[in-house]
Parts: sequence; structure tokens; C-alpha cells
Amino acid sequence: MSVIVANGLTHHFGNEPALEGVDLVLDIGEHMAVLGDNGAGKTTLLRILATALRPTAGRLQIAGLDAFRERRRLRHYLGYVAHAPGLYPALSATENLQ
Repeated sequence: MSVIVANGLTHHFGNEPALEGVDLVLDIGEHMAVLGDNGAGKTTLLRILATALRPTAGRLQIAGLDAFRERRRLRHYLGYVAHAPGLYPALSATENLQ
């Protein structure tokens, strides 16, 4: 069974393309590595797969569900840790988690 199916994922920041027509099928138990030069669209792709960013075009299904129509439901099962920490130094650990 395919757990992630992406068809034609595209994302532009203004007129600048960050991702163009990415197709992906990932089955249960499979792993993937996302490799590329700086600016190749790796972070954009991962943010879309985590439903943190809507694609400009294309479709994404996760566990058979439309990833953006069912975003709230899927968010309980998805995690995304970016390379830059999203913490506020002035807050405690508990406050950052809230």
C-alpha cells in the first residue's frame, strides 16, 4: 500500500519556481533521502509533505487521504523537524512547547 502519493507537486515563491512537477510514491516501510544542492527545493518538498506548505499545483495523498483537505486529521500523525530551530530563547522549554 502506498502511504504517500504525490503527483505534479509544484511550488513557486512569487515568480520563482522552487519545485516543479515532483511525482513520488512511497510505500509502507520504504525510506527516502532527499538530496540536492542549496536552493534545489528539498526544504520546500519536505514542508509540503508535512502539510506545512501548500503546493502551488499538484496533488498529495497521505494514507489515502487528500493531504490538504484532511490536514487537521493528518497532522496528528505527521512530524517535521526543520534544520533551523523554531525556539524562542526568552521562553522556557514548556512555554516553547505550548
